[in-house]
Amino acid sequence: IFMEDERIPLDILQRLWGLADKRAEFDRTLVSLLRRSMFVEGGREQGYVKLHDIQREVLPGSDDPRVAGWHAEVLRRCGSTHIGVEEEAAGYWMGSDGGRRFVHHATKAAFGGELGELAQVKTLSLGGCEQ
Repeated sequence: IFMEDERIPLDILQRLWGLADKRAEFDRTLVSLLRRSMFVEGGREQGYVKLHDIQREVLPGSDDPRVAGWHAEVLRRCGSTHIGVEEEAAGYWMGSDGGRRFVHHATKAAFGGELGELAQVKTLSLGGCEQ
């Protein structure tokens, strides 16, 4: 569900997997996936992981009804109410890259009618977010 060649911050995965308050369980899951070579680069020390391209080919396509829900879940658990701005947004959602990520997930979630949680967003700056 992440964009191609995306460096996915571990805190985003931790929230997405519902393990925000379960650091030990998240670490065990991450180590298990790293041992199975599920990531092409990254890890705990780097603070991010990057998926293999082959995973995009194996995972369900955008016509699968579950995909919209997965994108909506990233938005629900993003942990920021200020998106695309330098001063207030955290990591994954900061600056124009954060705006592009938001547009990517919102567009994919919209196709499944999964955008109900966007009311939480207070600041959205989409300058430079052309796709």
